[in-house]
Amino acid sequence: MLQRLWRPAVLAMLVLAVAAVGGTAMAKSKKATNKATVTATGKFTSKYKINKRAIFQSNERFTPGTVLIKSGGTLTIRSKSNEPHTFSIVTKKQLPKNRKQLDNCGSPGTICDTLNTAHQVGPDGNPAKPVVDVGAPGIDQPGDSFVLNPKSSQKATVSAKAGTTLLFVCGIHPWMQGKLKVR
Repeated sequence: MLQRLWRPAVLAMLVLAVAAVGGTAMAKSKKATNKATVTATGKFTSKYKINKRAIFQSNERFTPGTVLIKSGGTLTIRSKSNEPHTFSIVTKKQLPKNRKQLDNCGSPGTICDTLNTAHQVGPDGNPAKPVVDVGAPGIDQPGDSFVLNPKSSQKATVSAKAGTTLLFVCGIHPWMQGKLKVR
């Protein structure tokens, strides 16, 4: 299942759903806590008619879209979805920002391809490395990434310094994006 989602052609079709996703949800509280949860939620649907245009829709998203957490706090990354996801820290420059970038996110040299390679996704679609931690232990810099299987959760320490804002994206569904504000 994961393998088919990493294909650039599927990503290109999924982009049609970007408009339906809407804006980024804000955290309810403006106060950073020691524990926070980011949830991958939503649904992907498709309709096919032979020799007609296929329709793909997705309301998959991260909620909340902006998370406030204290340095040293525990972040729970949870999936309520039936699809696999990644929770991947990236730079602003790496985030797909328009339809063309979303359409091509699985192409060589793109952030989705980089994440796929880092997780060592095999021909069967399964990642050999479900967790990639490039800096200090925990979530602290671009390159840190977690594969989230359907209906599962993981916990990680946010080790980034207070005052840091980290951007995250799903490398499978690149319209799923958000911010982790470390206080």
